[in-house]
Amino acid sequence: MRIMQRFAGNTAHDMNNVLTPIVGFGRMLQERLTDEDDIADLHELLTAAERGMKLCGRYGEMANFSHAETLPGDVVFALRSAETMFGKKLGDGVTIKWHLPSEPIGALFDPVQIFMVLDHIASNAGKAMSAGSEQGTFTVSLAEPSADGELVVTFADTGRGFPEAVLKKFGLPFNTEGHEHKLSGTGLALCRSAVMEWGGQLRAENTDEGAQLILTLLPGVVGKINIEPAAPTAAPAKPNALGCVLLLESDEAESERMAADLRSSGYDVHTTLDAVGERPFDFGLIALGFPDEMDHLVTLKAHSPEAVLYRMAAGMTGGLFITKPATKESLLKKLRGE
Repeated sequence: MRIMQRFAGNTAHDMNNVLTPIVGFGRMLQERLTDEDDIADLHELLTAAERGMKLCGRYGEMANFSHAETLPGDVVFALRSAETMFGKKLGDGVTIKWHLPSEPIGALFDPVQIFMVLDHIASNAGKAMSAGSEQGTFTVSLAEPSADGELVVTFADTGRGFPEAVLKKFGLPFNTEGHEHKLSGTGLALCRSAVMEWGGQLRAENTDEGAQLILTLLPGVVGKINIEPAAPTAAPAKPNALGCVLLLESDEAESERMAADLRSSGYDVHTTLDAVGERPFDFGLIALGFPDEMDHLVTLKAHSPEAVLYRMAAGMTGGLFITKPATKESLLKKLRGE
């Protein structure tokens, strides 16, 4: 499975590099054409190339799932951080119920992959519920730790449920066999593989109301990494700032451009973790592949536990991802939660 993940991710990256100039020059040519037949033909070409880029983005996720770094973290915080993403994926017609404790609960998981897993769970639940009635309920519950300390998170929906033929092979890649269903394909297979890397389990079952996915995690000690949260009184943000942003982008020119866009819109922006010790961050924008990104993620989470984290990468869209290159408009929409 790991070999397949790396192969698919690397292939998708190479194909995306081929398709990007085709789409770019195609759009330039589109502005010059006047003949209706030529315009129609070019439109078909661009549609196919853009569809290919989207597929590259999907298979690029495999590479992001291929390297797990299991760390202790607060599972309640991780779930709460995904509230906005669940709302967008499930839509206005779905009522979301949260049954979570108010206190932090430690668990072992990859701090990046956990959000990818939650994104897949939300996307698949949204598809299942949209196939039924317009109204529905999606419930996220975190049970009390078991006797051996295991933590169980349940994601229950009132959708159409799982076909038995698909359910029996849950977790196997390309589990389609002609079934167009949310458990088919590679997404949740990758999620299950990632969770198993953390020492946990992900399973699916039908219920009287619909279906549910059950995520089991091993216990972990929150705060195992000794980084003291900073007092928010030192070096406050600029007056009237909309929020404090940590922007970590290895491309210096791109980092300067994005920082300028955000500052001109009223945000207080820092491009290094030298700002640790000042006020807590409200947002973290961290590029996939940034040097020592895991260490930065852990430091940011310890310093600013309420910060909303976004990962930046080419071809990645939706949820807690920002597509690169990010425009000023797309950045502001993410920070505003639109």
